[in-house]
Amino acid sequence: MGVVEGVGAASPARGRARVTVEADALAWLVAVPVALVSVALVALLGPPLGRLLHAGGNPYTFWRDLRWAVVPEPTEQGRFLLALAAPLLFAGTLARVARRRVALPARVVALGVPLAQVALLALALVCVVVQQRLVYEVPIYQPGVAHRWRYFTPATLVAAAVLAAGAFVVLDRPAWRARVGGWLRESDRRRLLAALLAVLLTAIWLLHAVNTDGSIMGTSSHEWSPAQFTLDETYAIVDGRTPLADFTAQYGSLWPYLPAAALALFGETFLTFSLAMCAITAVALLAVYALLRRIARNGVTALLLYLPVLASSLFIVGGTRTSRYTFGDYFGVFPLRYAGPFLLAWLLARQLDGAAPRRAAWLFLAAGLCVLNNAEFGLAALAATVAALAWATPDRSPRALGRLAGEAALGLLAAYALVALLTLARAGELPQLGRLLDYGRLYSVGGFGLQRLHRLPGVHLILYATYVAAIGVATVRALERAPSRALTGMLAWCGVFGLGSAAYFMGRTHPELLIALFPTWALTLALLSVEAVERLERRAGARPRLGTALVLAATALTVCSLAQVPAPWTQLQRIGQQTPSEPLIEGEAPLPVYSRAFLPDPSTRAFFAPRPGAKVAILLTTGHEIAHAFGVVDVARYTGLYSMPNRERLHTVVDDLRAEGGDTLYLPQTSQEVYDTLRGWGFRRAAGEAEWGGTPVSKWVDAAGAHGARG
Repeated sequence: MGVVEGVGAASPARGRARVTVEADALAWLVAVPVALVSVALVALLGPPLGRLLHAGGNPYTFWRDLRWAVVPEPTEQGRFLLALAAPLLFAGTLARVARRRVALPARVVALGVPLAQVALLALALVCVVVQQRLVYEVPIYQPGVAHRWRYFTPATLVAAAVLAAGAFVVLDRPAWRARVGGWLRESDRRRLLAALLAVLLTAIWLLHAVNTDGSIMGTSSHEWSPAQFTLDETYAIVDGRTPLADFTAQYGSLWPYLPAAALALFGETFLTFSLAMCAITAVALLAVYALLRRIARNGVTALLLYLPVLASSLFIVGGTRTSRYTFGDYFGVFPLRYAGPFLLAWLLARQLDGAAPRRAAWLFLAAGLCVLNNAEFGLAALAATVAALAWATPDRSPRALGRLAGEAALGLLAAYALVALLTLARAGELPQLGRLLDYGRLYSVGGFGLQRLHRLPGVHLILYATYVAAIGVATVRALERAPSRALTGMLAWCGVFGLGSAAYFMGRTHPELLIALFPTWALTLALLSVEAVERLERRAGARPRLGTALVLAATALTVCSLAQVPAPWTQLQRIGQQTPSEPLIEGEAPLPVYSRAFLPDPSTRAFFAPRPGAKVAILLTTGHEIAHAFGVVDVARYTGLYSMPNRERLHTVVDDLRAEGGDTLYLPQTSQEVYDTLRGWGFRRAAGEAEWGGTPVSKWVDAAGAHGARG
């Protein structure tokens, strides 16, 4: 979906006359053979690479009633890794061929470039058509319920086509482009107004993610259920646990410190928690606006580019227009995964543009913190930062590269040192980096909860092509030494980060999870749109072609997402309401009212807190919140039993409990196999039960040896 589309050096020769092919035209000519080679390599080498990756076998012993959810994907993982290498093969081949100043017959260039663009258009159309017809069954969440995930309705596709056609016509007429440029001309007043509008509209879009202790249960289970996990990661810190030391976070190891501080300062309510999370998300999204402001050199233009990115980042996954759920209220994505990378991207754009931070070490410090917060997106952001600096730095001498490597090492060591000081101060030990991959291994190696790719064509392939195009355009700009190093670097950054973070979707290929990739996709399209306009301005007499039209069409799809803007008055009303009278998900049973689902029920204090300060393991999803409220210490390093689908993790928690001198463990209703396993490890079930969120909870006491004597 690239915008590079020159046709070679000007020459009066025709037919068999040879012309030196410029980098932008060469990109299209190289793309086709590289794509064919890449497809062959992915198809042939994917299975053996997958077998090699899983040569050690599955190290996990999953509970029998959960083994249906174990879906190893060795072949798919091998092919995905090879697919990640394909864009680098494309960029390397393009750079090597371009430096040789290849001359080809003029007819080959004149026909080859349009044919490559038509092939890409045909692929995009096939993906859209196939996506409209796909029907999914999602057994992990809703057995027997079929869904059709179109993402973009036929009406949206038509509207996007009209918008793209209008934009194409304007770009094709220099006088019209100049007139639009005049309308968008920046002044101090307009720049301030654009910034204020960006802040206001970001706040309005995020209102749907604000909830109280009562309103959270009026949301879909897709919102309140994962909210328990992210809330527990925050309460683990409040309860004295330390991520990367004596607690293993699934979503974020560092960001939860901020909402934990907010709870301590402003009150321990879900409203405080959700406001803190939304504040972090707002700062990250506004960093994207600041990034686009620096790229476009115009606040008004940046606002127009930012709004589709904002709408796509908070794209409706399901529910209703009022009680919606998005990846903005699924805090495991925004802010815990995306906030760090987006803030890093803003710092990177500043550095490439000559502003502070001027030393790359600061960038790698931020990148290191992203990795230590969430390895899944953090490693992708780190690789993207390396790529951006490599593509945008004109000096690639061994001395310059060595200096960059030294800056990277310094920044990453500084990030580790900061986190090490934190864990030493709180837990008395250095961070255990292996914990960053604990959940990743469970899913990727163990295969738990994964889903295989339903069909190869689909919207996901359009996203992949967009990231490849961004890397290709960045390569062309680097070869041409185009102005704006920031734009060159950010195109490379988005391409690499988009591909790396796509592992989130490719592991569990649930159609919902593709929407989690829309923020980076929309940002990439915004940058490609800027490049398309800049290229026309740099080349007098140049006209937009099919590649530009494809970018405009995809960007128009993100513009259409602005129609999902929430009405602030309905959101304020929703915050004050309780459970809706009808289900928010097709096929979901009506939600019962769990009046104490996010608040500890005082009547259960005696059950959960046999004595003040006791070391216990509360294997409920909000176990650390319960422990903090009742004055005990939850030593469980995972967020409840649902984060322990295998025997090994439960055994680790039992070992931790015994090591800290505790003897009491609390379980939600579970399988007989889990009960029998605990009995085999010396636990006995104590008399009495409690209820938490509609689930019976039992108490188990360690009766083995000295631990049983502790009572």
